[in-house]
Amino acid sequence: MKSKSWEASGVMVTEADYWAFVLEQGVLMVPTSHVLYAIKEFGREITCEIPPNKSKGYLITVDDLLMAMRKLKNEKAEPKDG
Repeated sequence: MKSKSWEASGVMVTEADYWAFVLEQGVLMVPTSHVLYAIKEFGREITCEIPPNKSKGYLITVDDLLMAMRKLKNEKAEPKDG
């Protein structure tokens, strides 16, 4: 029997260390943690109400992803006070 509630899938439940994006010019491999950070910071909620595969998720652009990666790199480079 199918569940009537939304269920997590894709990057939200993956055990993979990296997530791949296939672009026109090549493939971008990104640590999954960076993708999740990009979703949290820049993701725009989207839904698809077309039966039988209704779904919802978050949309990020390649620019969003690259900006998130730069932010994470800069945060790691900054010295910690303490």
